[in-house]
Amino acid sequence: MPESRHTDGNLLAFGQAVRQMRERRGVGADELAGAAAMPRERIDALEIGQHDPNYDQVLALADAFHMQPSTLVIRAERLREPNDP
Repeated sequence: MPESRHTDGNLLAFGQAVRQMRERRGVGADELAGAAAMPRERIDALEIGQHDPNYDQVLALADAFHMQPSTLVIRAERLREPNDP
């Protein structure tokens, strides 16, 4: 599998976006893991920027939140913008 070219900041911003959505909706990590058909450990790693999700995982997370994948990515980009030089 090719190595990711995403920066730690991008992964952390995406993870923060996922955590924010999960918390805003009052969903626990176990519940999100079940809805997205992912192990709980993957959700935990994703939320702290230690997992680089593939496209299918982004789709599964968006589906679990009942939103478009682009909405989740835009949220992550907005979190990342203040840290960009």
